[in-house]
Amino acid sequence: MLPWLNDKAFNLLNILLLYSVSYAGLLCLRRELRLPAMPFLFLYLLFSFNGYIVSRVAVGHTMWYGYFFLPYFHLLMLRMVNDSFSERSRIMLILVLFLMLLQGSFLLYTWCLMYMFLTALFNPRLWRPIAYAGVGSALVSLFRFLPGAMTFRTYNLDFIGGYPSLSFLLDGLTTIKDFRETYRCGSFGLGWWEFDCYVGLTGLGLILYFCLLIRLRDKSMGIPTLFRELDLPNLVMLILCFGEIYSIVTQLPIPLVSAQRVSMRFIVIPLTMLALIAAVRMRDFLARDNPPLAAKSLLAICLVLMAWGLYTHSSTWRVYDADLFFLRDDVYGSGPEFVRQPNIAEPGVLRYIHTVQVSVALSCCATLFFAYRFLKAKPVLLRS
Repeated sequence: MLPWLNDKAFNLLNILLLYSVSYAGLLCLRRELRLPAMPFLFLYLLFSFNGYIVSRVAVGHTMWYGYFFLPYFHLLMLRMVNDSFSERSRIMLILVLFLMLLQGSFLLYTWCLMYMFLTALFNPRLWRPIAYAGVGSALVSLFRFLPGAMTFRTYNLDFIGGYPSLSFLLDGLTTIKDFRETYRCGSFGLGWWEFDCYVGLTGLGLILYFCLLIRLRDKSMGIPTLFRELDLPNLVMLILCFGEIYSIVTQLPIPLVSAQRVSMRFIVIPLTMLALIAAVRMRDFLARDNPPLAAKSLLAICLVLMAWGLYTHSSTWRVYDADLFFLRDDVYGSGPEFVRQPNIAEPGVLRYIHTVQVSVALSCCATLFFAYRFLKAKPVLLRS
């Protein structure tokens, strides 16, 4: 579309397309998990309008657009822990991770791999499907990795850290601040979008109520806990969001995970997963407990209050306002940018071109292999 659209029109059309893809994924979750109206509305609002993605879109971080494929990632992870992870589901997970990379979401791709690794670590029975999906996604994405890996030089990237304290996380979840807010994190100044994961006080209360209180009550009544296999992965990802904890991991010689400098960004994976689990438990609360009309009315009021808070936050983070702010010369400055054509005679340039050609060929072969395996495999539905 770029030959026919200017940059702003293309970006608008792209984000609308991706929002539509995300909504289709939420509809898949609704159909497969049989979510009635109120739980689905709760999930839709939190997934589509939480502060994490709204603030990133507002400040122009297009490398976060892979976020809109998270509904499919979460759906496939739920299938996996529900013992309904067929080979088709594994290949679909490979496709989802690949599409994230096509949007330039290298960081989000890495966090999804970390979450999958933690899931396998705490649930050894799942290591085979997780390894299959992880290795498969790397194979079909070789053309994104190999050329960059060949030219990559070792840089001493300073670790910035995660949320300085629990109060900072609570502020990010419940307080509305705009793009002009900056905070010191170690020796770095960070915009509020790095801390922002707004769901509102009502949204946070509903997540805690249905993920913790309802769960404790179910346990005391002998009702099996839903998706308990994801408890420890979610907990570890949350812990890694704080302070300097993740800095230990950055010292390890692991190509992807060692490149993470701002660990508070990890919050997106457990936050959206907990929102999904809360929606499923809200479904069970409405179906199994048959609450009185007063309880249903209170829940509806909470959803209205949550929607209003998310609307207020989105109004504060209007793309137009942020665009005018960041285009000011006194914010980032201005100056010419120079891009030169590569010289084939330079050492390494021809080797780089050959690496691109070989990696594209290998990615195509891997894609054809998994496409063949997908067509040969039989689908398996999620169990109740």
